[in-house]
Amino acid sequence: MVAVAAVSMLLAPVGGQAGSRTDRGVGQAHTTLSMKSQKGDPIGRGKRWHYDSREKSVDEMWVGGSREEIELYVRAHLTSWAIHIAPPDGELLHQGAYPRAKRWMYNDDRPGLSAFGKGRGCEHVNGRFEIRKLRLFGDGRIRAIDFRFVQHCDGVRPALRGRGVMRRGG
Repeated sequence: MVAVAAVSMLLAPVGGQAGSRTDRGVGQAHTTLSMKSQKGDPIGRGKRWHYDSREKSVDEMWVGGSREEIELYVRAHLTSWAIHIAPPDGELLHQGAYPRAKRWMYNDDRPGLSAFGKGRGCEHVNGRFEIRKLRLFGDGRIRAIDFRFVQHCDGVRPALRGRGVMRRGG
């Protein structure tokens, strides 16, 4: 496990598109992130989390990116989490399963996945994710996404499992 020292650099919306900031207004995105960590998982440390962009305790929450890479970010309760998913190099994300994922940014010919937060991240990732729903606006911005992931960190068997959902009006 590596400490995530340069997290702020990685937590900007990806793909040159603004994500949807915390939404409490009409027509904006509604975003949720639920995670469950097995005992022994170094990232989640055996705990559960659930964040909803409509809750007042959520300071910031958005989904950004494009079909080349998607990031879900949440900041709440003096902590932050980021989940990145990406297709293999040269491909675009679509609905379907992505097995054999490696650490995002170093995934090359395999899908990329990285779930990190609370100052903790993985040096090596083995995992998978599935995009159950992906809808785009005409300009390529994400209108809706529903994805699930399983991440094993640095060769340990216990996993961090999660689900991210975002639906935007308009």
